[in-house]
Amino acid sequence: MHVVAAALMRVYAACTRPHAVTRRPPPPRSPFSSPAFHHIASYIEGDEAVFVTILSVSNCFGRLFWGTMSDRFPRPTRAGWWTLVSLSLAGSMFVTSIGNVSLLYLCCAWAGMSYGGYWALVAPLLADVWGTQWIAAIYTLASLCPALSSYVSCAH
Repeated sequence: MHVVAAALMRVYAACTRPHAVTRRPPPPRSPFSSPAFHHIASYIEGDEAVFVTILSVSNCFGRLFWGTMSDRFPRPTRAGWWTLVSLSLAGSMFVTSIGNVSLLYLCCAWAGMSYGGYWALVAPLLADVWGTQWIAAIYTLASLCPALSSYVSCAH
């Protein structure tokens, strides 16, 4: 019994000494610690409500615009319109990632229009692909997918 206690005491002493502890590599540098991020964050400090408003209003106009365009001009197909909306959203995210503060308001509106277009086109696209008999269940699963994918990507 004393041998086990002595061994545990030696392990504890070895682990608590500063020179015996193995040094872990520093954590990866966060993009939020960069000077460019702090510059942008200081620029938009207090403007969060403005960005939410721009995003909401442009989301509304995006739903109206992209839904009307897909109904009025059936060529390309709805899948083609959805691809165009996805490329538009990717373009807005790319321009936002450049980090130009003067384009931030424009990119927020652009992303809102594209996101509104996504939700305007997803229900008709699902109806075109799978029919209207099970549209309620399929649309519910399609609405769950963005939240589920963000949960899965953060749970790693």
